[in-house]
Amino acid sequence: MSKGSEELRVLFARYGRVHVLVNAAQCSSSIFIARTISLKSKRRYLRELLLLEERRVLLFDLDRFWIECLRPGAGDAAGLAIVVDLKTFSEPTRDLFSRSVYPALRRLGLDEKCVAFRIPSDTIVTTIDAGELVLHGRIVADRLEARGLLALRPKAEGLGFLFDLDLLLRSRLLFSTIPESEVKA
Repeated sequence: MSKGSEELRVLFARYGRVHVLVNAAQCSSSIFIARTISLKSKRRYLRELLLLEERRVLLFDLDRFWIECLRPGAGDAAGLAIVVDLKTFSEPTRDLFSRSVYPALRRLGLDEKCVAFRIPSDTIVTTIDAGELVLHGRIVADRLEARGLLALRPKAEGLGFLFDLDLLLRSRLLFSTIPESEVKA
C-alpha cells in the first residue's frame, strides 16, 4: 500500500515482538468472557460456546490459532471475546454457516446470528496508517489471502500480521480437527 494512504482502525493484539491486527470494522462488539460451556469436540479452535445472556454463541479460539500459526509465544490471558454479526460477512461465509455449520450443530441451540472469537485480554483498538501495510508478493498472495492473512506490517518494534476474519472462516482453518496423536487417552 502506498504511503500517505488512509488510516485503518484495527484490533491490535501483541505477542512479544509479533502483533496481530484485525480490521475493527469486522467486529460488532467486545466483551470480557464470563460464562462459557465446554464442548466435547475434536475441533482444535472450536471447543466452547460463549453464553451471552441466555444465548449460546460459537466461540472460536483465535488466541490459540495465532499462537500455533505464528509461533510468537504466549500472550496475555485470553479473556476477551469479539462478537461478530454474521450479516457483516460475505455471502460465501454466511452460506458456510447456514448450510453446513449450524445444521450440523442444531442440537446445541445456537444463536445463528453471530459468532465470537476469543482474543487476548490486553487487545486494544487503535488506528494505523494503511501505508504501513505490505501486501504479499504475487507468488504467495493468493495462498495467504485464502487463509485470511492479508498483509504484513514490519515495524522496528516487531512484525504485524493483518488478518481478515471473513476469509479466515471461509478457509475452514478454524474448523481444523485435532490429530489423533494429540488426543489425550
